[in-house]
Amino acid sequence: SIKSVVDTDHPILSEAAKHFFAQRQGKRFRPTIVMLVSKATAPTPEEHVAGEVFDKQALLGQVTEMIHVASLIHDDVLDEADTRRGGEAVHKLYTNKVAVIAGDYLLARASVLLARLQNTEVTEIMSTALESLVQGEIMQIKTGEEDLLDMMTYLRKSYHKTASLICDACKSAAMLGGYAADSEEAMAAEEYGYHLGLAYQIIDDVLDFTGASDVLGKP
Repeated sequence: SIKSVVDTDHPILSEAAKHFFAQRQGKRFRPTIVMLVSKATAPTPEEHVAGEVFDKQALLGQVTEMIHVASLIHDDVLDEADTRRGGEAVHKLYTNKVAVIAGDYLLARASVLLARLQNTEVTEIMSTALESLVQGEIMQIKTGEEDLLDMMTYLRKSYHKTASLICDACKSAAMLGGYAADSEEAMAAEEYGYHLGLAYQIIDDVLDFTGASDVLGKP
């Protein structure tokens, strides 16, 4: 489980890093999509329930969720958010410093797990997703008031902050299944993740205006 993967000898860091995997588990949307794409691209989807390939794709799902949660922890510090997933944000439970270190630790553990996949191409693709997440956060910080309502700016930011991780994870899942990076199957998985990621972020943003905070778990 992810909780055991992120365990550390330091009790405060361990609790902060495991917070979203224990008390506030969320939807598990990203690892679910990884495993669905893995099954969809398997030679015999109905039999894709175990084995070395399945285990590597499941590990990719864990890595994807760890990267996502790390980005949430860092985002909440930057945005000074009080709540996340219906409870207090990590930096409110501990401190900003602990939250930042916990996010960094999750990214470090995710990198270790990526290396265990022993697939250089997948490691490079998922590392690119990390880079894109940072670019998205910088875009959000630096976007001026005159660009806030520009659709292309919004879509680029949404790609970097959300869709990039999903589409890269989907492509990586297909590649772990034996498909080449430039194969029709891997490219289709990437495109699927791209559009799904953008749609997911757009709906999430709409819910910020139309949904109730007690239902969404965030202000």
